[in-house]
Amino acid sequence: MLAEAAGRTPRFSRHLASCPDCRELVELFRTFAVAGNLPLPDAPAGWIAGAEAVAEQRKPLEQLKRLVADLILDTWRMPAPVGVRGPGALDQRRLRFRAEEIEFDLRAERRVKGWALIAQTSSPTGHDEKTWLEVDGKVHFAGADGLYQWWSARPPKHILFGIGGRMVVFPELAWKKKRST
Repeated sequence: MLAEAAGRTPRFSRHLASCPDCRELVELFRTFAVAGNLPLPDAPAGWIAGAEAVAEQRKPLEQLKRLVADLILDTWRMPAPVGVRGPGALDQRRLRFRAEEIEFDLRAERRVKGWALIAQTSSPTGHDEKTWLEVDGKVHFAGADGLYQWWSARPPKHILFGIGGRMVVFPELAWKKKRST
């Protein structure tokens, strides 16, 4: 067909004028002229392996070993001592979690327009630049003093802590406490 189209005999030209399917095929063959050419070479094996590796990669958070933290201290669940049962106890909360050898201490203080929060972690491996804290989708890094500090209009619901190839998942907390009388 391509040879006929290249030669453009009067008979073939008349046929192309009257046959839309053949016109489309000739245009397609001209656009993608591969007839008579050598086949395309295969990509190098290293490139193929690299592309397959990228396709099989999981998201970074999926690659981390997940640990579930246990709540070991919640000042809102403890009975308040006599004389400390006023509304002031509702404006502060301290939480401590443990996952394997990692301890996580969170202090929250209610302010006029939100919450001031500070967290500290302790781990035998210490901290490095790969240590991070994600609170409700926002990532925080420790300051030079090793403390994570942030401000939020609402108390945190979802907390993740990443350290040394591990991700600590914290249970979701309720932030409503009944007033003691």
